[in-house]
Amino acid sequence: MEATSEIVINPLILNRDCWLSICELLTFRDILNLAKVSPAYKKCMQIYVLPTKFQYLQISFKHNFNCIDLEDLRTLIDSIWRTVKYLSLLFLPDKHFELLKLYRFPCTTEMRVTLARPMYDADIRSLSESFPNLRTFAPNGYWANPAIASFSHLENLTLTCCKKIRICDFRRILLALNLKSLTLNIFKKVKPLMYEEQLKLSKIEELTLNCHELKWISSLDVTSENVYTNLKMLIIAGSLAERWNIVDLFTNMKDIISKDAHEIEIANVGFDLVYDIMVPEKFEFLNGVQKLICVNIDILRDVFEFPNRFKGLRELYFYYCYARSNEAVVGLITNSDQLDLISFEHCEVLEINESCLKALRERREPLRFNRYPPSKM
Repeated sequence: MEATSEIVINPLILNRDCWLSICELLTFRDILNLAKVSPAYKKCMQIYVLPTKFQYLQISFKHNFNCIDLEDLRTLIDSIWRTVKYLSLLFLPDKHFELLKLYRFPCTTEMRVTLARPMYDADIRSLSESFPNLRTFAPNGYWANPAIASFSHLENLTLTCCKKIRICDFRRILLALNLKSLTLNIFKKVKPLMYEEQLKLSKIEELTLNCHELKWISSLDVTSENVYTNLKMLIIAGSLAERWNIVDLFTNMKDIISKDAHEIEIANVGFDLVYDIMVPEKFEFLNGVQKLICVNIDILRDVFEFPNRFKGLRELYFYYCYARSNEAVVGLITNSDQLDLISFEHCEVLEINESCLKALRERREPLRFNRYPPSKM
């Protein structure tokens, strides 16, 4: 009986793999409750389970401020502060935030933290002390001073939810950090960047801007040395009412961005902008595009009926798109000799008729043709 009793009260008699298998069947709440059974069980959870299972941790207090109390959070952080790599704590109450700031997380490289109240300058500075090796950060709130520059190792920054950041603050952040990706879409008015600022911006690999911020690229002096040689992805977000910035960008694409744009995605824009920009005879770089993705746009006959206009195009995807007549779709399929793939997913297009089927049968090379029914949502 004593041996049996020892097995029951001493959880450490099972190895790490056993406990991880057991805890795979338990909820987050169950694991925390298990740690309260006895000091032995708490030690078991903190040594075997929590550091391994929660290297990537996400907790949201949005709908339940009591989802984890202070004592549970302390037990959790005591266990994972050395090992957690990704941390997402949303709508964190003040008391929980004060506890979080008492720790230092040396291995955390990506973090998203929002508070139950707006985040201010002092909060950002505190986080920089607790997360010294952070690489990816998406702060939010009403902080204005460039405290974000205190994250000296930061590479990926999203500022979209920073309500009161000013251009001058952004410029100081840009100069202080060596960013690889930057997401803005916050400024409605911009002024030209200084040479050093433009040079820093041009080193970024992934860049998200709205049409106003796009002026920093589209109006760039193409004779300068600020060519975006590292840029792998450019996302133009928000309203495109001022579409001349897009036209300027497309006009100067070869001079501004030295690499070929092999993939373009167009999403949620009006037919007039599609008419303006999808013209390979006008914008030479479009002939180098191999993959074109269209999301929620009109499948225009004048633009897409002859895909062979785009000399390098091999794959054409439509998601949640619509056609006013069947002629554009018929023309697209009929004139698709150079394409390897055409895909319609959840698109409002008319039925594929005999003309389309005949064109598909007469192709010299096979075509991967995908067509999924319109969404029911």
